[in-house]
Amino acid sequence: LVNVPAANFFTDHDYVESAEPIAGFLYEKLAPATHATPLGSGQGAAMPASTTPLSSEHLAAVSKWIRGGGRRRRA
Repeated sequence: LVNVPAANFFTDHDYVESAEPIAGFLYEKLAPATHATPLGSGQGAAMPASTTPLSSEHLAAVSKWIRGGGRRRRA
């Protein structure tokens, strides 16, 4: 997902923009559900659509992961 262009006609963002949480489509879709704010026109539904939104703490963890480069952790 890191530095991969999002397959959405209404954004030119990558799914995850390494080191820039708010510049990526994933964060752009997650944050509105957490903060109960509307998503931009043409962006579809906020994520997750059919379950409880991420808590502020979980959204902060996603942001921290992205700021760290969005790297996969090795087991």
